[in-house]
Amino acid sequence: MTPITTKLERIVVLLDDTTSTAEQQLPWARLIAAGRDIPLTLFHVVEASRVGEPIEVAKAMARDYLELVATRLRAEPGSPAVDVVVEDGLVQEEWREYSAANPGSLLIAADFYEPGGTHSLRYKPLDGVLGACPTPLLVVPPRAEVPNAIERVVVGTGGDELADAVADYVHTQAAPGVDIIEVEAIERGHLPDHQLIELKPALTDDYISIRGKAGPVILAVARLRDAQLIVVGAHTKGAIRTLLVGSTSQWLARNSDRPVLIVPEQWVSEAAN
Repeated sequence: MTPITTKLERIVVLLDDTTSTAEQQLPWARLIAAGRDIPLTLFHVVEASRVGEPIEVAKAMARDYLELVATRLRAEPGSPAVDVVVEDGLVQEEWREYSAANPGSLLIAADFYEPGGTHSLRYKPLDGVLGACPTPLLVVPPRAEVPNAIERVVVGTGGDELADAVADYVHTQAAPGVDIIEVEAIERGHLPDHQLIELKPALTDDYISIRGKAGPVILAVARLRDAQLIVVGAHTKGAIRTLLVGSTSQWLARNSDRPVLIVPEQWVSEAAN
């Protein structure tokens, strides 16, 4: 797979039926945009079935709140350009359409599942876009601590073309001095059991290869090495791409206590063409 060359052109904070979720995502958007001349979009979708007001009234109120947030952001020293987009329709469809129309975008979505806890039954637009948006998606878990800077990143690898392309992209895009740790989990089935038992782990500063399931192994390394960000590629599943995402990225999106950047296979493939 050819190295990714798509330039990051915009950071998009995705908001569903509650505009206040911006407070969970904005600190991470500012952190990623720091030192880069990248505009920021606050993108909110009003879904008629989920509001108690006429749709135009709901959109007007959402826009007022987001303009208030944008005004605060614009007043900060070194703030990127900030704009507000308010649409009506089905949240998942609007997010997917925006992603497809803006291939240089990094999408940021909040996840309200408690890591390691019982999954909430709350309406979750994020469930429908994991693996469906054709651009990278950063999932921010509840109460994720925002560092002053991203100093350490864990990248899931697996020896395939997608993993190699994602790892190369992280190395080229990371700021100078950022530690990048590549993690490969050797799962049962990758090798015959007798070879798996005899396998020796690799434990270095920048590369770890151990036996175990990919999601838990990657998260464990991120915790042990105090990484602020996890990056993984997401394989898609043919015609039902919009419903399924690679099990590792989905597990991490649901269980990680720190943000997970999911790079979809489609984005890598299109970036290479």
